[in-house]
Formats: sequence, C-alpha cells, structure tokens
Amino acid sequence: MIVGRAAQAFISYLFYSVSMDVSMRMMEITALPIDLFTSLVFSPFTFTTKVKIVNSLDRITGWRVTTAMIWIFFSTVYIASIPAINDAMTGYVPYHTAWVIGKDGGRVIYSDDPKDPEFSAYVSELLLNGADLVCEQNNTYKWGFAAFWVLLSVTSCTAWIIGTYAIWLDAQHHSELVRKGRKMGMNRAIIDAAEAIKEALGPDTNAYCEKELEKALKKHPGVMFSVEERVETGTEHIKLSYRKDEKLQLSWMKKYGA
Repeated sequence: MIVGRAAQAFISYLFYSVSMDVSMRMMEITALPIDLFTSLVFSPFTFTTKVKIVNSLDRITGWRVTTAMIWIFFSTVYIASIPAINDAMTGYVPYHTAWVIGKDGGRVIYSDDPKDPEFSAYVSELLLNGADLVCEQNNTYKWGFAAFWVLLSVTSCTAWIIGTYAIWLDAQHHSELVRKGRKMGMNRAIIDAAEAIKEALGPDTNAYCEKELEKALKKHPGVMFSVEERVETGTEHIKLSYRKDEKLQLSWMKKYGA
C-alpha cells in the first residue's frame, strides 16, 4: 500500500506539470470551457474533472486537441488505479502440506513417487488412492507476484510513459507560451481565469454566488489564449479571452507586459 501510494504521488506530480503545458498548448489552438480549465489546474484527478473532460469532447475541434484530452482522461483514470493494481500484483500465499491418511486414522506427509521394496518386483511405483490424500494449510506464508497483474501493470505503465512523453514533446516544441517560458501554475491560472471571467461578466460580480457564476459563464463560449495590443504602454498583453481568435503567435521581437 505504501509503495502504491508513493508511486501514485510521484506520477501525479509529473503528470500535473505535463498537463499544464498541454492545456496551454490546447488553448492556443482552440477554445475550452473555462470550468474545464480551472478543473484541470486545481483538481485534475477528481471524478468531476473526468466528467467535464468527457463532456467537452463533443465541443472541441482538431485531432491534436481531442487526442490530448482523451489522453489526459486516460491518465487520470490510470493514476487513480495505481494503488489497486500494485496491491493486486503482490501478496502473501500460504504454504500447504499434503497428508496421507491411513486406515487407522494416522497421517504421514505425502512424498512424490513412493517406493516399497516388497512391490518393486511387480510394479515400478506404488499408486495411492487419491481419496486418502488431504491438503491442509499450515502457518507459514510466502510473498510473491501475480503474473497477470504484473503483466497488466508493466503494459499500462509503458503505454502511459510513451503517450505522456508524446504529448509533452508536442507541447515543448509547438506551444508558444511554453517555448517563451510562460509556464502555467495555480497562481498564473487564478490571474488568467479571473481576467477572462471579468471580460465575460464585467467588473460587478462581487455579489454573485457560485451557482450564479456557473450559470452566467455557461452562456459564453470557451476561452483561449490571445494577444491584445496596449498602445499606451507600447506592449502586448497575453490573456485568456472569450474572443475567438486565430492560433496564438508570439514574437521574440515584441515586448509582452501589462
């Protein structure tokens, strides 16, 4: 159990970083529901997030985004199942001892291919009545692996590593934000999400309850990253926006700020 939980924590940490880069890559290409974005950032491994991922599949476009979203769903399910797979893979099996019961009720330990010199002239081995054999568990145990679960664990882990590396590699080479060093984290996500919500609902949202915010935001399309020119400061502003835009393009020759 300890090993399973430790492996789960380590893999969760690695995949969270990967999923943040992949999420930015997706939102540079197409719009995603803002509640899905916040769920991926703040609670990526919950059941609610899995439901939102499935519900979003019919709304997103492009095979790259769809493939990445399906892989994120598969990964969250796989990571949640790691402790159970590890527990099923290993365990303790009791030793058993075979006894031969005599006509007088006495018992002796069974041994393979018993020989009796009085019968050696007639038969090569003594055949026993199977009804007189009893197999009983003793008080000793041995630790071992279950072959099926070991194979399942190795196969699923290998598939997960290959698939996760593929989507990570795609984000590292094709995401404008990742390549420019604008990594996503909880604080960065709070700022980006708050700016997008303010754009959609305006500044007067302090009296909204959670249900009212959810209902109001569902009326708006998904969000994606875009660039807004700030003439007064001579800079360009990177933001999450409800405004549909082309694929995000950044330039090393431009200054991005407030």
